Parts: sequence; structure tokens; C-alpha cells
Amino acid sequence: MAYTAENVQLGEGTLSVRVFPDGPWTDVGAMLGGELTYTPEFKHIECGEVMAAITTIMIGEEGELKVNMLESTSRNLAIAGGMNPDTDITGTAVSPEYIEFGDKHDPVFYNIKYTQPQTADTTKNFVYNIFKCMAAGSGLSIAFAKKDEQVIEVTFKMFANSNAAVGTLNKMWSLSREF
Repeated sequence: MAYTAENVQLGEGTLSVRVFPDGPWTDVGAMLGGELTYTPEFKHIECGEVMAAITTIMIGEEGELKVNMLESTSRNLAIAGGMNPDTDITGTAVSPEYIEFGDKHDPVFYNIKYTQPQTADTTKNFVYNIFKCMAAGSGLSIAFAKKDEQVIEVTFKMFANSNAAVGTLNKMWSLSREF
């Protein structure tokens, strides 16, 4: 079996998040694992004259990115809580960074860019772009343990990009190689 060792990827990358469609980018800092999942849904068209499907049509798709953020910054906590880090972090003289959780607010959508250095040549990157998503897991989960890192678990659900150009409206994410 032929193989190219340079095509094997190891390790993590850098996660940047911004409020959709054009807020400032935030590097979330250190992470501990993550997973991108994309699942298309197809309808197989059958007819009575033959025993097998005659064609198939994509009728839906879902995507999500699960990440574990290690840096407990106000911006990361606001993002994980589905809030706008540019407007929902307030401050006073006593508490310069203050976030209130539990208040009903409109959904906040994000753009995500995950940059992963190529294992064999770290001057080249794989870049995963998620055009529109929101923090849509089971809420904010933070574990407090004496000997373990404090991890902020976040699941971002992908949505169709309503700001896309005609013909690319349903595009949810892309992968590119930067050299």
C-alpha cells in the first residue's frame, strides 16, 4: 500500500471566533481537544419498475464543532454562554469585567476559523472556516477539580450562511490549505 507520511495530521490548532458577520476576531487561547462533525442527509428516489434507487438528492445537512477551551477569560465565557463578547461584558470600578448569565437574549451567531499547522511543514496550514454558527450545546459547563485543568466545553452548531453570495447560500463550512 502506498502512502505519503507528510499527509498525516497530528495535533491541535488555533481557534478564532468573531460575532457574525464581521466583529473583531478573538483567539480563544489554549484548548484541549476538539471535533468537527458534518453529516449530509440524502433521500434515495425509488420507482416501481426497478429494485434499487434510481438517484439520490441531498435534503438536509448538519454540522457542529465541539471544543474544550482551557483559558477562563471573560470573552471565552461569554462565547461559551452564547453571548456577544463585544457587548455583554460590562464593568464597574469594583468589577472591571462583569457578565450576567440567565438573562434572555437574542441568539448570537459567530464565524469560526480553526487554523491547524501541517504536521510535516509547519509553515503551511489547514484552515477550517465555519461561516455561521452558535454556541448550542447543553449550556455552559465548567468543572472545578483540585488537580485538573478547568475546561470550558462548547458545542457550536452550524447554520446556513444568510450573508453569502447567491449560489453559496447553503455553504456551512470550508477547508483550505494556506502556504
